[in-house]
Amino acid sequence: MQSSSWIVSCSSGTVSMLDLSASPPSLSQRPIAAEAAMMSPGSQLLALRSGESLQIFDLARKAKVSAVSAPDPVVHWSWVGDGTVAVVTAKSVFHWKVEGSSLEKVFDRHASLPATMQITNYEVSADGKWCLLGGIMAGENGAINGGMQLYSTEKKVSQPLSGHAAAFATLDIPGRTDQAQVLVFHQKSPDNPTQKLYIMEVGRDPSLGTPFKLLPQTIPVPADAAADFPVSITMDKVHSLAFLISKMGYL
Repeated sequence: MQSSSWIVSCSSGTVSMLDLSASPPSLSQRPIAAEAAMMSPGSQLLALRSGESLQIFDLARKAKVSAVSAPDPVVHWSWVGDGTVAVVTAKSVFHWKVEGSSLEKVFDRHASLPATMQITNYEVSADGKWCLLGGIMAGENGAINGGMQLYSTEKKVSQPLSGHAAAFATLDIPGRTDQAQVLVFHQKSPDNPTQKLYIMEVGRDPSLGTPFKLLPQTIPVPADAAADFPVSITMDKVHSLAFLISKMGYL
């Protein structure tokens, strides 16, 4: 459900597509054998995945746009805007341009995100200069540990983070002429149970001034949910609000 206009699902060799923009909403089903399907955020481009094979169809033109094969089994995929699909394998992260015939490797997974980790999210900043890969894995005493990898496409370097969820935001800061590219992320390390929310600017040229940063905020955890952890951080671009949703249903 990456599109606000479509809901897509796969079941028993059938791809079901619900067009929410129609009045009333229109349901169509097609006999397509696919493990997963997703509609692009702002157009009628349908991505299909079956094993290592990936295809993109343009529903408006009723035509196949492109197809590629991943070098390894795909463990996570998502749209990055309307024109690019992110493909994550056990080893690396790739980007697939809609009109392209091959995958472009962006970076290799950090050692702190092993192949056994379940990948839960992948984000790219609005300026395309930062990527963030995140996942979870079992820890000691039934704990669920979270790990993230922040990657700079300009410097080609990674920074590991201990946490479960993150999102990028672009903010207008009073008194500044340039916008701030901000990373909002949750942090909780295995040796420190305190959960905190960080909001800090990434990638600003130091010559332009001090990067934007807020003091870390402790996230309140109810006594009956000591093992709870975030599953997503969603940005409201209109109001500059970050919504954090936890595994146990807290907002």
